[in-house]
This record gives sequence, structure tokens and C-alpha cells, in this order.
Amino acid sequence: MKKNKQKHVFIDTNIFLDFYRLSQKDLDELKKLVESIKNGEIKIYLTKQVYNEFIRNREKVFKETFDNLKKVKEDDSFKDIFSANAIFKNYSEYNKVSKIKTALEKLKSDLIQKVKKDINDNKLVADLIIKEIFDEIGIINSDIYLEKAIKRMQLGNPPGKNNSYGDAINWELLLEKIPLEEDIILVVRDGDFLSEMSKIKPHPFLNLEWKKCKKSKIYLYNSLSEFFHQHDLGIQLEEVAIKNELIENLNNSKNFSSTHYIISRLSEFDFFDKDQAKKIANAIIGNSQVGWISDDSDVKSFYKKVFTDKLDIFDDQERSHLESYILLEKNEINKELDEIIKSVDESEMDEKAPF
Repeated sequence: MKKNKQKHVFIDTNIFLDFYRLSQKDLDELKKLVESIKNGEIKIYLTKQVYNEFIRNREKVFKETFDNLKKVKEDDSFKDIFSANAIFKNYSEYNKVSKIKTALEKLKSDLIQKVKKDINDNKLVADLIIKEIFDEIGIINSDIYLEKAIKRMQLGNPPGKNNSYGDAINWELLLEKIPLEEDIILVVRDGDFLSEMSKIKPHPFLNLEWKKCKKSKIYLYNSLSEFFHQHDLGIQLEEVAIKNELIENLNNSKNFSSTHYIISRLSEFDFFDKDQAKKIANAIIGNSQVGWISDDSDVKSFYKKVFTDKLDIFDDQERSHLESYILLEKNEINKELDEIIKSVDESEMDEKAPF
């Protein structure tokens, strides 16, 4: 894609909902996206379908946040262990602890109420950024594409699932609205758009359909950070810097304890771009402090999550290394094959044995 061409972008609902999970610094960075829209560098296609899905699912993000808050255990130093033991009450520090606990509970309650009010009033920092973006790009009526979407799904063509026509509606709109010979950038995580063989590539049916109808290409990304990075938009999200630092630390890990800690931090993230994936692969192949514990459950689980759908970005030798570490339990498979062959051989011998 040429840098001087306007970028035609479709962002799925889940990506917009991620705004509520970003830090203040990242939200400030996203103001640059608004400027890119205003100066015509980027044209985002916001369908009424996506907008409605966003409104419907907005509260789910907050419910998840508050559910996690309930799971957080109160620090032991603020529990009622002192009140259960009279000996502590004879010291002035006991009253200080009690006052601090009361003040902390009050601050926590005030914070929760303030956040809830801003949620109800749509005044979170993320809300303000999203509103600015939505106001700038406008909402495109997508209801008129329902009939085409139904026909698409009846024919069994992607995208779409379980009698839900949303993705098909969005796709039909994009097929009509994007100018001929203009590439489309999809920022999506919805499996309906993705290849079954590789979740970092568009579905081959959609790829072929777009090429035939629009005479152009599909560029697909699973996160805004990857999209920003690959198209040199100068928007650097904090989570990217954090992931890159952790990956660098993994490659330079000097002991098993450090490796386990870094793996636990990296496991908090759901997505890694191609460059990050290759560096993570290099760690398990090139750093013995990672490779030697590759059978540990946390390490194996993390690497499986990262590479199960990304093996196609590696050459044959690298892929073979990764498979031997994380994807195929080759020793167990070879053992099972040996037992099967042995069983077959014994069966043949029994058949040939004399009476």
C-alpha cells in the first residue's frame, strides 16, 4: 500500500471496546488517530451495525472490570486480625491502623461511585475519545444490507455465524462503499473474517472475493497497535513498549525464576505481532534458560497460545524447532507409533503361527 494513498479502514466492535482497557497515556496517543482522520490520511468506515453492537456491549466491559475488583483480596495488614486479639488494642498504633483502614474503605467507595457515575454519564476518558472519533467519521446506515447478508449466509459464505448477520452486513457494506482498486484495512479479531489455517490472515474466500470485486488487497490486523506500527502512523501505544521490553528480557533471562516471572507477565496479553512472535520464538530456541523449562506447564501453555496460528511466519527449520518444543509431544507420539507397529507385527505373527 502506498503511503500517500488514503487508508480505508474497518474497525470491528471488539477493537473499539478495547479503548476502555487502555491507560491514560494510550488514550492520549489515540488523539493522533483523530488528527489522521481529520487530515484525510485515514477514512474509517463505522457501520450502524458496529455502532449498535458497541452500545450493546459497552457495559459488559465494565461488568468484567467490577467482577475482577470483587476478586481482589484485601491486604492482610488491613484485616480484622488486630481486633480479634486484645493485646494489640493496648497500643496507640492500633487506632492508627483502624483509622487508615476506615479511610481506605471510604476512598475506595468514593472512587467506585465516581467511576460508576462517569460510566452512566458517558464521561470516561475513553468515552470522550470514542465520541470524538465517531463524530468525525459519522455512522453509515447498514440496515439496508440485511437482505444481502441473509443471502450470503444462506449460501454458506463468510463472514457470519449462528444466524447472526452482523459481520455479513458489515462486509456487504464495505464491498459497496470502498472505491475500486482501493485496499481495505481490517482491524478485527472476529474469527469469521480470519483464515482457519492462520488467524493472522483473512479468510481465503473473502480474500478472493475482494480481489475479484475491488481489484485490490486486504490488509488484516488483530489490534490497533499492529495497524499503527505496520503503517508508520506515529501512534505508539504503551502496551507495545511493555511487551517489547518483556520480550527482550525473556531473550536475556539468566535463570528459571526470571523466565517464569516474565512468562507470567507476557501471558496477560492476548496478541503479539509478527516481529514480537519471532523474538519470542528466538527466546525458546536461543536461550537455554527458556528452552530447558519448555515442558513446564506455564511456558508450554504460553508458547502454544502464541504460535498455534502463527507457524506459517517461520521457515521450515524454525517451525521444526518450535513444534519440537511446544506443539507436538514427539517422544510420546513416537512411543505410541512404536507400540502400534509392535502390535501389528505381533498380530501378523499370530496369524502365521502353525496350529
